[in-house]
Amino acid sequence: MFPYTLLVVILFAAQVYANYTVSFQSLSPGSPITSVVSGLTTHKLSKGLCKEGFSGARYCILYSYTFDARGISILALEEKHEYLWQRLALWASNPYLAHMPSSAMSRPSFAEVDVLGKGKGLAALRVIFPGEIVLAERPLILIDAQLKSEYSPQDIISLRRELSASLPQESHEYFMQLSGWHEHADPVDSRFDSNSFNINLGGEDTFHGLFPAVARLNHDCRPNLEYNWSEDTATMTLHAARRIEKDEELTISYVRGDFSSHQRQSRLKSTWGFDCACSLCSLPSYLQEESDNRLVILNDSLRMLDSNRLLPADKPAIAERLVHLVEMERLYTLLPESYAYAARAYAEIEDKHTALKYTTLAIEHGLRILGAEWKSWRELVELEEKLLKPNGRT
Repeated sequence: MFPYTLLVVILFAAQVYANYTVSFQSLSPGSPITSVVSGLTTHKLSKGLCKEGFSGARYCILYSYTFDARGISILALEEKHEYLWQRLALWASNPYLAHMPSSAMSRPSFAEVDVLGKGKGLAALRVIFPGEIVLAERPLILIDAQLKSEYSPQDIISLRRELSASLPQESHEYFMQLSGWHEHADPVDSRFDSNSFNINLGGEDTFHGLFPAVARLNHDCRPNLEYNWSEDTATMTLHAARRIEKDEELTISYVRGDFSSHQRQSRLKSTWGFDCACSLCSLPSYLQEESDNRLVILNDSLRMLDSNRLLPADKPAIAERLVHLVEMERLYTLLPESYAYAARAYAEIEDKHTALKYTTLAIEHGLRILGAEWKSWRELVELEEKLLKPNGRT
């Protein structure tokens, strides 16, 4: 029997491909996106400049003025120079990226707007459906996280200034229009710290990446978008976690959704300098306390299911509790994994019907919310195939 969820996977990939190719067909030859597509095979990449650093450790700045038609600048220790050069050349030549346009060049579903009390933000131009790719963007700036162990904070500021100056003029001007926490003295340092993401480029190499369009998204403890990073394509992709109405603000969460209200507020204040007033944080104190209590039980449930100390017969009830709590807390990004825990739990006790139900839910929600980068979906497709065998055994 052909598994239903394999069909979902195929249809999901086809929909993504169709969305992007349709958007290309509607563009004129001189539009920005056609420049990007043609530029993917004509990048003028420089190996950059390597210099002696303040502390003696040598660093390099790699840059391209034509990458994604807006440029890219990378700052790293010299020992990573050749590796990064190869990665940059690979990203530029990867044909898959011809169907992954950058930033606002994606399918037009949002616009930059003024948001009361928040400055700039992004809002939906139309209804956006769950799982729809809202934004796919590659970095404008990448900075090697290891530099912090080699240079003083003041030296890091100087290096960041040098890096930002290597950007094309238009991209540098847009970067400087981003918001920065006012308590930082240096404007470049402030904007980078306030808007960058920790990303992995393979192995143990952690970089700080800045994505200008993604940086326009404001925070919500229960956001309507989920983002994921692909090191293979150097793309940050954002999917709708639920239905988003026209004119609704698009949001991501700057902190973990399973943090308590105190943990969220403390982290947001210390890192980004604001007090959150989202729908969750605006609840009366007794309702916030109830939410915090549910999060404690939710995290306890996760630890129990991961501990290998439970008997198989005890796992389904705890997995069901996890699913219920995730749904109550509107933690859409945890929904696929909570369904996956339930699927495994029921498969272990050979409850084929219920295991199949949760396997299907996990794959559907995982691909819709997290996209093809979600690591568990292949495992769950294999589980479904085993459950569909005549004997139904896993």
